[in-house]
Amino acid sequence: MTIRISQRTRRGLLSVLGALLLAAPAARAEATTGPLVTVSPAQFLGMPEPLQAAYVAGVIDGMTYTTWGYRIDDHDAFVACVRTIPVDEFTQRVIKWLALNGSRVEVTVTAVARVAGAQCRKPGPEAEP
Repeated sequence: MTIRISQRTRRGLLSVLGALLLAAPAARAEATTGPLVTVSPAQFLGMPEPLQAAYVAGVIDGMTYTTWGYRIDDHDAFVACVRTIPVDEFTQRVIKWLALNGSRVEVTVTAVARVAGAQCRKPGPEAEP
């Protein structure tokens, strides 16, 4: 999947990735209480823009990998659709969605999925948030 990102965002993502790699050994030492570590809307909104963009891009990568891995029929159309939205713009849409709906959800991944669905899903029944 190719996502268009600005030079500023690319530099920020590289900085964030470098910091994450340095922090990885320390993070492995801590046990988590559940199978997933989620990011709340408040945590996401408190992140610097490059980290927000990295989070959104990572969720999109996960979504497209899942649709591919499970051979979901709309995979090609979904990937083609999300490729049309620069990650900076997608991130801003997530921020706006959270401003309107953030109190109804516990995790930011819901906002990313809803924004992607609003843009890329075939017409059909509306999914719950």
